[in-house]
Amino acid sequence: MDTTKVMDEAKLSKKERKKLAKKERKERKKRKREADVEAVKEANTSDDSVKSQSVKDDPTSLSCSGGTVESKLMPTIQNHQKSKESPAEPPLKQTNEKGRHPFQVDEADHCETPFRAYQDIIDVLDQIAKACGKDRKSLKIFDPYYCDGGIKKKLESLGFHNVINDNRDFYDDIANDQVPPHDVLITNPPYSGHHMESLLKFVTNNYYHKHHHNDKDNPSKKRKKNREQPPKQALVPFLLLLPHYVYTKPFFQEYFDSNARGREGHRESDSNPNRELFYLVPKNSYRYSYEPPSWVSADKGSTALSRGKTQTAPFPSFWYCHVPSLMMMNMMLEPSSKTQSSSWLVQTFGPSGSHHSSSNSSNNNHQRLHYANCTAHLPREFKGEFDVTNKRPNPRARKRAAKKKTLNGNNNQEQSSQQFTKPNQNSKGRHKRTPTGQANSGGKPKKKRY
Repeated sequence: MDTTKVMDEAKLSKKERKKLAKKERKERKKRKREADVEAVKEANTSDDSVKSQSVKDDPTSLSCSGGTVESKLMPTIQNHQKSKESPAEPPLKQTNEKGRHPFQVDEADHCETPFRAYQDIIDVLDQIAKACGKDRKSLKIFDPYYCDGGIKKKLESLGFHNVINDNRDFYDDIANDQVPPHDVLITNPPYSGHHMESLLKFVTNNYYHKHHHNDKDNPSKKRKKNREQPPKQALVPFLLLLPHYVYTKPFFQEYFDSNARGREGHRESDSNPNRELFYLVPKNSYRYSYEPPSWVSADKGSTALSRGKTQTAPFPSFWYCHVPSLMMMNMMLEPSSKTQSSSWLVQTFGPSGSHHSSSNSSNNNHQRLHYANCTAHLPREFKGEFDVTNKRPNPRARKRAAKKKTLNGNNNQEQSSQQFTKPNQNSKGRHKRTPTGQANSGGKPKKKRY
């Protein structure tokens, strides 16, 4: 048998197999299309046969008179026309299964703010009350998001008795203009959905004159004449306990200039004072732990409950704060420092971004907080994931920092262990060497003898 002929046949058969496979694919697609068309035709014919059979069984079901159709289907047609003319009514708001709230809730969002978080802002609240001409008992504090009413008990234990935290729908109150008058807004909003964005939209439009023009307890009426009043376009002070990633969100940048003071050449007059914030951050990477109420189930609540824990801390969180600049001026500790609106915070908590408290602060609350007037000064462990300044130092910088840390530790250890003796003078007036090997006077130390 000729080997060349066999090879040619094998080559030809391979090409033919490819052509046949291609033809078969085309035929299969064609048969499938035809089958689909036939199935549609059969379905249409079956529907027509069913309709004709129903007309035969009940001849009175369809009758024509004067060119108009009068049948049993007319009520449905009329209802369909009405539905087109008038839109359907919105469904009623659903409440949770246990009926604890008059609005729809997510049990995973319900956690009470820890007591320590309120302790950390006592000094800011005291200064706001002082600027408003009030004390702790009369300062009106508003928390729009109701969880289990824990804020009232915790703030009352700290002396703040005028706390508004009712079981109401906050968004309905905004729509109906029923937000109660208040001097400061404090809240820890739900993390899911649109709540944080809606809250920021509210606080950036919550002007001081909206709540105090008809308020009997208006602090401006009780204030002395020589004291400056908050301007009409000043926002109501607010302290928001939010996760660390919120300032990196686009909706946050729409409402606030989070890093204005961190830019070079920035002046206070260059930016909108209603868009500037300051931040109070726990030191030593401390996380606020939140406690879900007893009625939150382990299945629908936080994932920490399903693991048998009683507290949860899903994200690092800290206080996002805003106080009107003029009110901040009234909060100064020293009259000479009124050139800067943030000097009270500097005097109390230390410079922005500093890891040490101010020397004037003797309160423990000051010593466990970082103060930052821009997001660039936040501690690295509290910066958001998408913050461009949240970068780990390069290997060389980390090596230098570790070396410096070990040297500082060794120096401190040597200083604590050194024991100096009284200097003894020889005939030439030079001091003898101390145990550390250094001279106590300007003369050269003697060489060590071996």
